Amino acid sequence: MQIGISFFKSRIARRFFVLFLGCAFLPLTISVVYSYYRVENQLYEQTTLRMENDCNVYGMALMDRLILMDNLIQFYASYLTAGGQSTNGIPDVLREQVTTMFVGLGLYKAGSGLTTLSGVIDLEPDFDLFDQLLQQQGKPTLYTSKTKSPGKAVYLLVPFTAVGSQGLLVAQPESSILWGVGVNDVLPSMTELAIYDGTGQLITATQISPGATLPATANHSATSNYLRFDYAIDGERYMASGWPLFLNSRFNGQTWTIILSGTRSNMLRAMLGFKRTFPLIILLSFWSILLLSLFFIRKTLNPLEMLRQGTERVGKKDFNSRVEITSGDEFEQLAESFNTMTSQLNKQFNTLALIDEIDRSILSSLDSSVIIPRSLRMISEFFSDRLIILAQRTPEDLNRMRLTILEGSHHNDLDEEYVQLSKEEQEVLFSGERFRVLQRDTFLPRFLVDRTTSDSFLFLPLNSERHVIGALILDFTIPAGQDSMEQIGQARQLADQLGIALANARLVSNLERLSLGTVEALARTVDAKSKWTAGHSERVADLAARIGRAMNWDKEQLEILLRAGLLHDIGKIGIPLAVLDKPDKLTDEEYGSIKMHPAIGGKILEPIHVYKDIIPLIIQHHERFDGKGYPDGLSGEEIAIGARILCVADVYDALISQRPYREGWLKENVLAFMRENRGTMFDPDVVDVFLSLDV
Repeated sequence: MQIGISFFKSRIARRFFVLFLGCAFLPLTISVVYSYYRVENQLYEQTTLRMENDCNVYGMALMDRLILMDNLIQFYASYLTAGGQSTNGIPDVLREQVTTMFVGLGLYKAGSGLTTLSGVIDLEPDFDLFDQLLQQQGKPTLYTSKTKSPGKAVYLLVPFTAVGSQGLLVAQPESSILWGVGVNDVLPSMTELAIYDGTGQLITATQISPGATLPATANHSATSNYLRFDYAIDGERYMASGWPLFLNSRFNGQTWTIILSGTRSNMLRAMLGFKRTFPLIILLSFWSILLLSLFFIRKTLNPLEMLRQGTERVGKKDFNSRVEITSGDEFEQLAESFNTMTSQLNKQFNTLALIDEIDRSILSSLDSSVIIPRSLRMISEFFSDRLIILAQRTPEDLNRMRLTILEGSHHNDLDEEYVQLSKEEQEVLFSGERFRVLQRDTFLPRFLVDRTTSDSFLFLPLNSERHVIGALILDFTIPAGQDSMEQIGQARQLADQLGIALANARLVSNLERLSLGTVEALARTVDAKSKWTAGHSERVADLAARIGRAMNWDKEQLEILLRAGLLHDIGKIGIPLAVLDKPDKLTDEEYGSIKMHPAIGGKILEPIHVYKDIIPLIIQHHERFDGKGYPDGLSGEEIAIGARILCVADVYDALISQRPYREGWLKENVLAFMRENRGTMFDPDVVDVFLSLDV
């Protein structure tokens, strides 16, 4: 109050005070009223934009769920056999997923009607439409059917081709999972959902909806595809936003319109508090500024200008410049806080930049042998070349850990070793904490005790789906004056990203092993048809892969060659066993049926999209380099290089192995045969590489 009394002792100050009241009161009053309505309109617009964004997010999530369900049905279809009537070969995990996500699953075949495979299908098929879809064998179709309750039931119709027959898999999704309501509620709080089909008819809705048909007042906004409209139910006003979900990119079906709505009172609830506090805040601000601004204006202009310049530099991403103010008051403290903030922002942006680099590293590779060294080197650089250890628990023994060690600045030297944890070490290290600081004088695991002279380490567990898969361990010697919790937070962020990367790499590796195991099982099934060919496909695949590696093929090419080798004789499924095991010379008719097996193999694998790259190798593996092979008489480089490799590996294993019509050849005789037919039956370059191997 002493400042206020002193201020009023000045006559000119009182004149300026009265003048300020007269000149400022009226404009400020007008500004207050204008600002109030602007804020109200802005709040309404922001609420509408948020609802539009919620529509978009929900629509994308709905599309993702539809695609997931389609992929699940496609995967389910790949296990069906015997014309689609047998489900015995379907894994229990897949069966459980289908049971969880779908009310029922059935198979429709022309002339046979709809057969239930699991659950309950309450549907009278539209035979004309279903038969048309059977003929087209195109994209999956989203089919809606009226129900007794308001709305429609949705069915997913997926074309299905088994050996010798075609059909449609008819799946009715579980409503709560498909729409994200009920137990699986994904809707924003206090929000109602309604979805309409392309004709404006209601498909589904929560408790409150705009009606059985899309209201005529639902108009697109001037600048986007979003719909905006209001409606009333029982005297309550609702705000609604809509967004069209285009399905044709993946499915046959009409465009759906997603409507999200909520009561105006809930959506604009923040306005009620704003109405009460805004005038008071403005009034208090007005009098505070009025009483204090004249007193501080001269003293504060210079510090404010310096802070303004500092913020401009921050806006230009210059976080290293400092604001130096020596006014001895709060502005000096503000400058210090500003400098602290810019320093923390600089560190945080550096952390985000590193996380972005790790993200790009994750996206560029799903191979842990690439991700681990790249990520460890970047983390080491970020923490000033400290010791970094990645400890991964082995799946077969969780107490055994594989250590990948990066020693300080030696970025090109990664050491690896395995260690066994004691029960005490296991309990202390993996006790469920987000991080643990390990001190030499309290507790250090044996593998850290003698490694360095450091006395402190930061132990950060890496999690994947609630399981601890390992840990990131850093030398945690913190220089004086630095905030340890800040560095722990940064390290935790990086550890989380690395955990995601390793989990993704493990998932891909497991899927690859599962895929290869499936191919090997199929190859053994083919070979088991005849006792004379047992193990033939695996030996051919192994020898072909060795030739490919000797020709410096990359990993992806070798994977294709390996799978082609395992499945090269899958067409023999269609050859009678009596022909395959005949000890005498084959008749022309029998030999003609044998010559069909490459083409049969290609036909068998043709519906499986992931095998499209190996089909040419399977069809062409009996083509000769001189053009006298079968089935198409290709020659030279017309034959895929992978097929030329398979030809060499197949003939070698066939000649050296025993057959019902002859004994196996001696190795020397087989190698001589390969040399003699170099350039006629075989690609000479492939034969040269083959002969250089120790077979």
